[in-house]
Amino acid sequence: MPGFLTAEWVTALNDRLAEGTGPRATTPVTVQYVVERESDAVSYHQLLGPEGETAHLGMAADADVTFTMDEATAQQISNGSLSSEEAFITGQLRLEGDATLLIAAHPDNA
Repeated sequence: MPGFLTAEWVTALNDRLAEGTGPRATTPVTVQYVVERESDAVSYHQLLGPEGETAHLGMAADADVTFTMDEATAQQISNGSLSSEEAFITGQLRLEGDATLLIAAHPDNA
């Protein structure tokens, strides 16, 4: 398994996203993730849209929504031991931007 938040990890994430097993966003949305570590931060972003999803290391030019969390929280969300909803409610996951775009882009809400 590739190291968490490395280029190889993003490649593996893209492989999973390419499988396209879930519903696709009906409108394009860019979601930024900022993971704070002891000495620095790592960022990656996902582009969601009707064509599918892709992930990229680094900051997006113009993210619609940004999620910020510490590394432990990010690992727990990634491995499924903590839901993003629980992390948000407990303050471990912070949100900036227009969350309504995520809701509106979901096929069940369109």
